[in-house]
Amino acid sequence: NVRVFGTENGLPFDKVTALYMDEKRDLYIGTERNGLYRKDDGSSRIAPYYRAGNSLENNINAIDGRGDSIFVATNGGVYTLNTVTGQYKLYSTLNGLPHNKVYDVMVGSDGTAWVGTITSGLVGISPNNGITQIMLHGKPTLEFHTLAEDDQGVIWGGTLGDGVYQFSRDTLIHYSEDKGLMNNYTYAIAADPNGYIWVGHREGLSRINPR
Repeated sequence: NVRVFGTENGLPFDKVTALYMDEKRDLYIGTERNGLYRKDDGSSRIAPYYRAGNSLENNINAIDGRGDSIFVATNGGVYTLNTVTGQYKLYSTLNGLPHNKVYDVMVGSDGTAWVGTITSGLVGISPNNGITQIMLHGKPTLEFHTLAEDDQGVIWGGTLGDGVYQFSRDTLIHYSEDKGLMNNYTYAIAADPNGYIWVGHREGLSRINPR
């Protein structure tokens, strides 16, 4: 059974670029030019939820969240919204983000929102400590395009052109074509229940066995 939701339900005439369903089964919808929309559980009506005053923030690339907070990755930084209080905060180069174009955001098990952007390391937004960075010493600027967390709490970052990085508390491991990765350009990454890491490339998949 397939249902189609379109402009007649309230969506703008635009590309849908990101989806996130919260614990209450409300669906948040990111668009390419028109900001953030929401469809409440059980409703067929889609309504505007947040629209910024500039076009870069309205270009949404990814959404993730936990509890009452959602994190929205845009071409103008990452903003957080509290879905109960409506409180809004923007993280950008003005307050510590290394680059404003953010490809992905992923809320980890410790509540840190990890950010995929153009940087020489892993960038996190902590609820208590602000922006934190795990730098890759000696590495040039990388484009972190996709992020995932495995069941051990390890963060995986896929890049455009430099393969995959595995970040744990005391270890950093790099996977590239030299180690058997199909391609150093990675567009999607996911951890499965058996411990494998799946990496999406332009013409196929790589599967990493961290063990």
